[in-house]
Formats: sequence, structure tokens, C-alpha cells
Amino acid sequence: MTFKPYQLYLLSFLLSLLPLSLAQDDAAALVKIKEQLGNSIELSSWVLPPGSDICGGNIICNSARRVRWVTLRDINVNAPMLSAFGDLTELEVITIERMPGLYGPIPDSIGKLSHLQILNIYGTSISGPLPESLSSTNLSSISLTSNKINGSIPESLSTLPYLNFLSLANNSLTGSIPSGLVHGSATMPMWLILNDNKLTGELPKYYGGPYFDTRHTVYDYKLGLERLEFDLTHVQLPDTIGFLELGHNRIKGKVPKSLINVIVAVLDLSYNQLCGEIPTGGYMSWHKAASYENNKCLCGTPLPNCTKGHYP
Repeated sequence: MTFKPYQLYLLSFLLSLLPLSLAQDDAAALVKIKEQLGNSIELSSWVLPPGSDICGGNIICNSARRVRWVTLRDINVNAPMLSAFGDLTELEVITIERMPGLYGPIPDSIGKLSHLQILNIYGTSISGPLPESLSSTNLSSISLTSNKINGSIPESLSTLPYLNFLSLANNSLTGSIPSGLVHGSATMPMWLILNDNKLTGELPKYYGGPYFDTRHTVYDYKLGLERLEFDLTHVQLPDTIGFLELGHNRIKGKVPKSLINVIVAVLDLSYNQLCGEIPTGGYMSWHKAASYENNKCLCGTPLPNCTKGHYP
């Protein structure tokens, strides 16, 4: 059947009059989320006549009118973390930022979201341990920075095959760092950001003791302000690391010679127990004295010259 031009225009106009309604189950879940947030005035746009569409803004939907992305930001509430997220079964991205009145643990219902790829929660009062149920998702990026999360890092996170970005900085995590939390390749950098917690023990061989996995491009290792203890001397580094921040730990040994040929944009080895002469050549001239300050007995450029007392 062939349509004439005016018939196509008419058909397009009639289709534009049809409501594009949100899936009923998702609409009900959003109502629950709004109720759990005390029907905050910032979410007043979530109440629309039946059959209407609220996709857009802080709610992004797919072509089937299923919710795939929810953003909650700067909402003044006093409420527990939202269990109703688990009812948005097609959800791929959760972003919650700057909501200090949001408290309580991350609910196990998040584990029901088999399509979830990005979990970003920043600047809230959520607490308690990380749920094991996160390993049932499809997460490639977890950023839970500046909250009040405590307990240990679940080893089950290492079973997430696509997780290449993990930031748990500025919480109250304790215990050791599990091996294999993030995965990468030559074309997919790894990001591991765990600074400002209370982690202890050695750094697993997977990350740096005695070698970094040189098959991977590591863009960000931030493990400062912990209580990590390992020997840095023979660490073999990949060719490029964006940030290597290991300050304020209990790292011993020497600055590794492998660092000479590594491009590191930001280096922080300060406040550790490192000794001996800092290697020279290659890219070492990029790093200033602040990168090495307050160690046990480091010496040599850019620090003062070495004397006999600088050697262990």
C-alpha cells in the first residue's frame, strides 16, 4: 500500500496525539520512591494524570517507556535509602547526589536490578556494609564517595566481570582490600579509588605487590590515608597511570626503578616508610618534592642529596 504525502502528514499528526504512557509497574515504583522521600516538593512533577508521560529531566526512559535512569540531586529529605528502586526492573543507572538527609543501608533490593550498570551515590548519610547482592547486577561503575559506609569490602564484587571503575573514597571501610575488584585491558583503563577509609593489610598482588598487572592500563589508583603495608621496591608498573596516590600508608622499601619509564600525571608516595635514593631519568623529573615528603629516609632529586644515613 502506497501513502500519498498528505496521508503521511496526517498519520504523523494523529500519532503525535497518542499518549506515550509510562509502563504501569514503573509508574507504581516511582510513586513508592516519592512516598519514601516524604513526597518531597522537588518531585512534584512525578504526579501526572493517568496515561501521561513523565520521561525526561531526572527520569530517562527507553523506547518501550521503561525507566532506565533516575537522578536525585539536592533534595532536602530525612528518609532511609530507597528500597523501591528494586521495582524498576529495567533500571540501568542510579544517581543520587548531595542528599545528606538520606540514611540507612543500601537495600538488598538493588540486587534485583540485573540491568544496572552505574551506581553513583555521593554526599549522603547512607551507612552499613555494602550488600553482597550488588554482585547480582551488571555494574561496570560503582561510585559511593563521601558517605558513611562501614564494614569490609565484599569479595563478591570481584565477580562483576565488567566492573572497571570503583570509588569508595571517604567512608569508614575497614579490613583488607580484596583481589580483583576491578578489571581492565589495554583499551579499558581500571580505576580503583579507596582513599580516606580505614583499610589495612597488604595490597594484593593483583594491584601492586609485587607487581601491577602490566597488561592493563591503570588510570587511577587512590589508596591514600589507609593503613596498607607492603614493599614497593620491586613493583612493576604499567606504561601509563593517571593517578598513583599511595600517601599516608605504611609502605616500605624503595621507590621502584620501574617508575622511571611510566607516565604518571599525579604521584603521591608521601607519609610512608620509604628509604633510599629516588631513581632518576625518564619521567622522574615530572614529580616534585611533595610527592615524596615525610618518608623514613628518602633522598636524592627532588629531595636533598643522599648521605650514609639515608640508606637502611
